[in-house]
Amino acid sequence: WEEREGRHVFTAAAIYGGLRAAAAMARRHEPGLAETYDAAAELIQEAIERELWSDWHGRYLRSIADPTLDVSLLGLAWPFAAVDPGGERMRATVAALESELGSPDGSLVRYAGDTYAGGNRWVLAALWLGLWHRQAGNQGKFERSVEYALSAQTELGLLPEQVTEDGEPAWVVPLAWSHAMLLLAARPELELVKPQRVDSPARTTV
Repeated sequence: WEEREGRHVFTAAAIYGGLRAAAAMARRHEPGLAETYDAAAELIQEAIERELWSDWHGRYLRSIADPTLDVSLLGLAWPFAAVDPGGERMRATVAALESELGSPDGSLVRYAGDTYAGGNRWVLAALWLGLWHRQAGNQGKFERSVEYALSAQTELGLLPEQVTEDGEPAWVVPLAWSHAMLLLAARPELELVKPQRVDSPARTTV
């Protein structure tokens, strides 16, 4: 969220995703480079499990030495697939996000203690959670997230950045990111990230 420095799980997941994409491109155009990119991606993946999983918390951490629950943890699964979306560790992390950051209507705040522009629920956060549910095969919860986003529209069909507890749009209207997430969630043909199995390493304590 461009608010703090650190060695963040989302950044690590993004680098992993980029390296895997580079390996896929290399296999098509420069096969000799693919193994190098794959090996680098595996190093990042191993570091995520070693440094950013906490047995103490029973979930992944936002960054090294920062256990704050944050919806950006979803980036581990969607869109970067740095971990098994349906694996035990990711499911435990999502359960914690829903428990602490979620609300009965299916929306979420960005992270625990967020005060930005009132610290309201974010439309894109609900859709991001829905995208994970689609990855993990939870169709009902996926549909619920899309329904929530549609309920947050203005009379002109615009999606805001945030939504108040009363269901009113808050802060930026429209927010392109909210609209982009809705397109990704509502159109299955845009699902570019397919679930994949990732071998789970031995658990380590952070």
